[in-house]
Amino acid sequence: MNGRHGWQQMMRLAGIVLAVVWFGGCTGGDSSEPPGGPPHINGTAEFAQQVLQAKGAVLVDFYADWCGPCKKLGPALAELAREHGGELRVVKVNVDRNGGLAQTYGVRGIPHLTLFRDGKPVDTQVGIRSSDTAGIKADLVRWLTEQKVFGNAGK
Repeated sequence: MNGRHGWQQMMRLAGIVLAVVWFGGCTGGDSSEPPGGPPHINGTAEFAQQVLQAKGAVLVDFYADWCGPCKKLGPALAELAREHGGELRVVKVNVDRNGGLAQTYGVRGIPHLTLFRDGKPVDTQVGIRSSDTAGIKADLVRWLTEQKVFGNAGK
């Protein structure tokens, strides 16, 4: 790798490595969520254990790695999970990896949130209405308060 062609080849390789790192971090799996964010469910058996057999409220985020609005929703869901862990469990289901679950619960657009109470689906929201984390979180808290998940805790 000497001269002009060696430099160009080295830059091409560096670009490939950079692309792999960039796309791997942004869309290549569940690493785009902050550490300690909602757990990811894979498969019907895990879904049954984590959602259908759970007591209390469970919010299921049906999402895809490539979905822009899903990525915007992620930080707000992580904050809700941290702040309201005693009242609400939040889990994520990748629709590309769990198409059967998505079909079972009528997911036709994403992000698709389904609120379960004691293992039964009670309400659904599709899409996001705000463009920033604070607005998305406020919308979610309002909805979950209306669903009597938080009672009067309108944080």
